[in-house]
Parts: sequence; C-alpha cells; structure tokens
Amino acid sequence: MRLMQKKRLTKKLPNVLILVALILSSCTKDKNTQLVSNLENNIIEDLKTLNINSYSYIITNERKILKQEFQSTETYNFTNSEEIIENFRAPLILKQMIDNSLINEDTLLLKYIPTIKDKSLKVLSLLRVPANQTELDPMRSNEITRYINSILKATHAESSIKVGELDIDNVKQLNDKDLLKTLAKLSLYFDSKNVTGRMSTDGKIPVLTPNFYARNLLYFAGWNVLKMDGHTIFWNFFTQAHKSILLIKVIDKGLFAAISYPSKGIPSPFDNNKSDVLQSPLATTILKSLLDSTYLKKKTSNIHLEKQLQQVKSSKLNFLYMHDLTARAKAFEGMGEIQKADSLYRLYEKYFPEAIPLKYLKQDVLAEFQYVPDNFDGKKYFELKKDTRVRLFGSGQIVYDSYIQYDLNTNDGVEIYLDMFNKKSKTLNIRDNQYFYRFNYGYTTLSGNFFSKNDIEFAIVDPNDSVYMLEVKMPWKTLGDIKPRIGEAIGLNMLILDKDLNEPWRKSTITWSTTKWWDNNPSLWGTLILSGKPVHNRQKIAYCSKTRNEIKIDGDIDNVWNKINYTPIDSCVASKFDISGGFKTLWDEQAIYFLFRVVDNVKNQAGVITIDKGWIENAATGEVTYKMTGATNTPYLPSFSTDKTFTLKAGKYFLKYSSDDGHSTEKWYGKSPQNGIYGAVLYKCVE
Repeated sequence: MRLMQKKRLTKKLPNVLILVALILSSCTKDKNTQLVSNLENNIIEDLKTLNINSYSYIITNERKILKQEFQSTETYNFTNSEEIIENFRAPLILKQMIDNSLINEDTLLLKYIPTIKDKSLKVLSLLRVPANQTELDPMRSNEITRYINSILKATHAESSIKVGELDIDNVKQLNDKDLLKTLAKLSLYFDSKNVTGRMSTDGKIPVLTPNFYARNLLYFAGWNVLKMDGHTIFWNFFTQAHKSILLIKVIDKGLFAAISYPSKGIPSPFDNNKSDVLQSPLATTILKSLLDSTYLKKKTSNIHLEKQLQQVKSSKLNFLYMHDLTARAKAFEGMGEIQKADSLYRLYEKYFPEAIPLKYLKQDVLAEFQYVPDNFDGKKYFELKKDTRVRLFGSGQIVYDSYIQYDLNTNDGVEIYLDMFNKKSKTLNIRDNQYFYRFNYGYTTLSGNFFSKNDIEFAIVDPNDSVYMLEVKMPWKTLGDIKPRIGEAIGLNMLILDKDLNEPWRKSTITWSTTKWWDNNPSLWGTLILSGKPVHNRQKIAYCSKTRNEIKIDGDIDNVWNKINYTPIDSCVASKFDISGGFKTLWDEQAIYFLFRVVDNVKNQAGVITIDKGWIENAATGEVTYKMTGATNTPYLPSFSTDKTFTLKAGKYFLKYSSDDGHSTEKWYGKSPQNGIYGAVLYKCVE
C-alpha cells in the first residue's frame, strides 16, 4: 500500500513542479511589468516637475520595446545624429569582427593607427577602455569611434557595416522617434549578441561572476560604466543644439531607457569637467526607480522628503539620494526657481554635512574618480600652469594592525640611537647603556630597546602638508642616571624612516652618521659632545648646546631652538631617497632635548594600512606628491574619508586610485562613507 502511494506521489510531482514554475514565472513577469510601468510614470512625473513639456522616451527589455512616447517631431542634424549612432554601432561591428576571427583583439593598435601614442594599446582596448588608459579616456578623447572605423576599413570590413540588424544607412533624416528607435535597436542587438558575455553560451543562464565584463573599465562598447550596490549600469549622454539625449542601461535588470528633452537649465553628466551620470536629475530618477525597491512606496505614501532622507542617509544607496538632491537643486536654479533650489541645498547640508561643500559643487574639477568599484586601477591626467593650492575630497578603505605599530620595517618615524658612555663597541648592548628609541608618526607610544622610558616626553606636530616635527625630552636619570658635564661625549645616530604607497613596507631610510644598514653597531655611530654654547658641527660630530631656558614638549616649538641650526640627516641607506630632514639638540642639568624636522611627501599613520586609496603622481618623474591616508577615528570603518588642502607646483600630474575586492560602491561589506564619494575628487582651492 505504501509503495503504491509513493508511486502516485511520484507521478504527481512533475505536474506540481510545472505549476510552481508557472506561478513563479507569472510573478516575475508581473513584477517586471510593474517595475517598467512605475519607471515610465516616474519619468513622466519628473519631466513635468522639471517643466519639460516637449520630450520623447523609449524603454526596452532585452527582447523588445516596452514603452515609448514621442512628443517632438523636430528633425536632427543628420551628421550629428549619425555620430551618436556610430558611437554604439562601430563597437558592435568590431566585436562581431573579433568574434568571427577577422580581427585579433590582442593586435597592437599601432598596426592600424600609426598616430597612436601608447605603443602598448591593443584592439580590445577600444571596446573595453581600462581605467588607467588616459589616452582613450572618453572625457579627453572623442577618437574611439574614429579609431574603430579606421580598423574596419583597414581590414576591408566596410561591407560588414551594412549587414543584418545594423543596417541603418537608409535613414536620411532623424527626428526623436527615428533616433531613439535606432538607439533602442542597437541596444537590443547588444543584448541579443550577449556582448557583455554575462550569460552562458546558450544565452539563458547568468554566469557566476556577472560583473566581470566591466572590471576596471571607464568605457564598454560605447557606454560609460557605473557600478552601484551590486548593479552594473551603462550610460551615455549627448547634446545636439538645444536638445539632450540621456541613455541608461541597467544590465542585471535587462532594461534600457532613452530620453530626449530640451537642454536648457537641466544639468548634464558632463558639467564641471566631470563624468558623473548622477549629476542628471532624470538619471537619478531612473536609477532610484530601478535600484530602490522602496522608492515608489515612499512616493505613493507621501512621506515627507526629510523623513525619506533620514531613512536613506546611512543606507547603501545614500550616494544616489545625496546626488539627486544637488542635481535637482541645480535644475531648479537653471529654471529660475531659486527658492526651491535653496531649500534642497539646505537639506543637502543638513543631512549630509560631510559631503563636498556647495561652493565646490559648482566648480570644475581638475580630476576625479567619484564612484570607485572593486578591483580598480585608474588614473586621470591634469595639468597646472602655475603653483596652485588644491583641495582633495576622498574616501577609501583601511585596516588597522596593532602589530605594525611596533614593526621596524613599516612605519614613518624617527629613531634615536644612544651610546651613553661612547664605548663604540661593535654590538648594541643595553647593559652598556646603549639604547635606541623609535617614535612612530601618528602613534603616541614609544618603542625601541631600552631599560626605561620613564618621564620621556615627545610630541609630533604637522606644520604643513609635507613636514612633521618631533620634539623629545629624555631625562638623564632615565638614560642611566648620567651626570652631564661640558665636554661629555655620547655615541649618536639618527634614522628617518619612510613608507609611501605600499603599506606596510618601508620605502626609504636616511641616517646621520652611517652609510649602510648598521644601526646596531655603535662603533660606526657619530659622536655628540655636550657644549656650553653653540659650536659648528663637523662630519659625524655634533655639539649639543646647554640652555638656561625651560623647554616644554607640547607641540609648540619654543623660541630657544631658533638659535641653533639643523644638522642634516642625509645619508641614504635603504631604497629610493625621497625624504629629507635634520635635527637639533640642547641639554640642561635635568635632560637632553631633540628637535627633528622631517620633509615627507606621504605621511602614514602607524598601524593603519590604506587598502583603497588615491594619490597624485608627477607625470614626468613618477614621484608621489600626495597620498590619501586613513585614520582609526572614523565612525564608518572600514571606510574613511579625507578632506585635505595642499599646494602642487606647476606641472603635469596623474590622479590615481586603486581598490581591492570587497568594499566599494560596487558592494559594501561595511559602512559606506558619508561624503558622497568613494574615490577622489580634486579641485582648485576656492578659499
């Protein structure tokens, strides 16, 4: 009996599975239909809010046109519209040629384009522009399409330009309907040919790593790339005379939207020398509709905007809502509705106090990476005609390692080596009153090799962007109950330690009296002689003047130090020499005092490893002139934010940024920063 029941159950099971599958398919279809309907309603509502009365739009999925409306019958200039179409068509033809083995994607561009400056560029770079390839940066170059067509002609591929779904040469004049339908046609072709490669070979099942195709890219086959909260967004924007065309394609949603509207007063993604689609209020409306499942509920329940901002300001989509506020405020400004604009600006300052100040939002950037994804390695070129005060806003990721606070090979800082009785032995021995003390930049605990640190005082201060000062007071009783007198000789060496980009590894070391890495050999150290008054120092011999003035170790450098010259610390013993410094000494009956001045282009806090970070590099020399550094007092760990003002000399530079896997605008595993940036944005200082 049980066996028969089991057989009956087995026979019914496939029917049950089919029914469940049909229900799930129906639910998914209804959900997508509702999503598209809500997207269309939001676009129309936003166009009305922005007083745009003449517009056209089209919405498609990966298979067909879903929604469309064409209110404008104005004809476009064909030459300009052809350039827009060619921006998307040429990459698709090149991809088709590569897939048919008619062009090798690894062939150097130099073969087809003799004028190309970067000799390492390959054909594939025209389809997938790396974030560190400034020559093909769409913001700086409009030649990508021309390069592609040059290759197609060089390979006798003209006939391929007029094949199949891509044959649009019969269109002689384009109005909104013609142009948007043509762009939709190209988008559908893009999807049907699985250009991203995100689907399996049968085109039905997404691969396990769906974002791989857009890794570390500024541009993909005619599209700019944005990654946000697990979504990959392709976008582009064009202007023709007084009209704008915005295109957005959310890959994992399988949806494409294109809107044509009058340009006047409406912010562009390319305003202020940026490439930021969130500067467009229509773009933020589309993305809120598609990425935030609660967006429509908030609108239909008429929740006040302030309550909405209170809910989203710490969410994973806070960047989207933050930039929506400023994009909308700028649009109202362009429409002359200053009161509405000011009310939105006030909300921006109230709910996002750490964001870029308003006075900078309307300024042109020198260079920027605003929304950095995982596994990023990017660079942007900029040039300064004269010495310029600049301000950098940025965010990144840090980890904190308490061990490396003490590690000899990691930190920025200063080391003092003392041989109190000047024995000049060949090995350092604390029983012979031979000590060393390490003062790590950004850390308040003294480390080293000594019997006692009782009553030793020190302070590290930053008088400017590239300099730090170290004051030290060492009581004689702590150093071995020494009775100081004029003429007393003390063995001495000083080291300045430096690390730059690759934490936690040391990059450079300079010393006062040794020429090799012989810290622990007192016989090679110099000599410090206690004197009654300032005496000119000689090679490996320094004179320590007696003072009658009280010296306070408080970060405020006392005037008594002005009577003494710095002794240079200038012997390079490890790696590239990109730091400099010097020291001064004084003594009295109670203690010996040291003052160090260190010039360091990148000052790193002890114990902090900045994993995702930006920096500025001299384009001619490769020297790092500034680096974002994290701190442990951020409330948004592992995120950190920075706001720094500093001076760059006239010259040519790269703004660079790198990130690892796991925490970025692409996907957060911890708290996101609250300044609307994950990357670096550089301005000329306006203060």
